[in-house]
Amino acid sequence: MEDLPRRVASHGVACELSVEDDLYIFRGPQGNLQLASGPGSMEDKRLEAHWEAFLRSNGLRTLVVGAGIEVVSNSGVRMGSVLSTIKDRALIEYRMPCGSTSLRIVDRVVTDGPIVDGRSVSYWSVPNKWLSRMKESGVDWIGLPQQSPKALTPCDMLVWKKVRARMGFGHTVVTPSSGDDGLRILFHGPTLSASVKRYTRVLSSCGFQPVERKRNGWQTWRCVGGE
Repeated sequence: MEDLPRRVASHGVACELSVEDDLYIFRGPQGNLQLASGPGSMEDKRLEAHWEAFLRSNGLRTLVVGAGIEVVSNSGVRMGSVLSTIKDRALIEYRMPCGSTSLRIVDRVVTDGPIVDGRSVSYWSVPNKWLSRMKESGVDWIGLPQQSPKALTPCDMLVWKKVRARMGFGHTVVTPSSGDDGLRILFHGPTLSASVKRYTRVLSSCGFQPVERKRNGWQTWRCVGGE
């Protein structure tokens, strides 16, 4: 476990874990709990289990990757799951009735019941720290944003954001897509605001190779690794 004392709160419910007289002390609105053991006499996993059980007894829970959740959105309760956690925050994805999906960053410790708080975030603007954590964990998302192209995989999104920053435009001008053979980028040379050579140099430097070049100006490049 992380260094003590540990304190979490959600919607006015607060719980704390500390060490007093070499004993673990749990405090919460439903009462306190004292364990007949302290640091050095209990494994972290066992202590973590006690902590989670104490939170649940006080109406709180800690979100973990892969856990199913309920989210309040557009006056309804939507089903979703936890994609990633970083410190005291969690990235969650939930499905809307129309079939599209959405993302939200929320507190990692929440009250029992549907999640009502948090900050919505676009698939195309998820901070890199979340994408990197999902890549490390091998976690993918459904990625079906409303009125927007299907989202790239988190791994491909990291590559695309690097390319996009160097090219200077977004996914509405040049179309990226994730497939069985990796990340592909499709663009129409004549409609770009700068020389096509500039963009192809950027793609080459980011580990892309051309797989198709048509006479009408359309080009498709595929990421094969590299920088």
